[in-house]
Amino acid sequence: MTTIMSGLPQELIDHIIDRVHDRKSLEACSLVCSQWSARSRKHLFVRVGFTSIRLLQRWCARIRPGALGPSSFVEDLSIAEYYLSSTLHSPPWLHKSTIPDAAPHLQSFSGLRVSEIWRLNMYTDHVLLVLHSFGSSLQNVTRLSLRHVVVER
Repeated sequence: MTTIMSGLPQELIDHIIDRVHDRKSLEACSLVCSQWSARSRKHLFVRVGFTSIRLLQRWCARIRPGALGPSSFVEDLSIAEYYLSSTLHSPPWLHKSTIPDAAPHLQSFSGLRVSEIWRLNMYTDHVLLVLHSFGSSLQNVTRLSLRHVVVER
């Protein structure tokens, strides 16, 4: 890092990064130095969505769970499945075998404010298991939206 960059106050660096709005530039900023990384991640990970088991597994494989990781920057989380059918005949991807692996990651969303769960086909015990897997991450949620969720016994 140059002496000019090391002399800038963190508040000024944060203000500059807050003005960056495109993803590629934010990704580049996050790689410049540790001073830029946290603020860039704040914008890169503010909104996260999982629409398949593959995306959830990729997140779990690449992102380390914990309060210091990118999960802590997520404020808006959506979980959805894109099956055409709205009945339980289409296999749900979020079920008892995938939830335990994802639980440490779901609990890492400490900054979560909004969560949307939609187009899921689940059994009653799955809904409770999913909500329980979030743990204390749901305590600061101001809006939890369950749309087009089919719950059956």
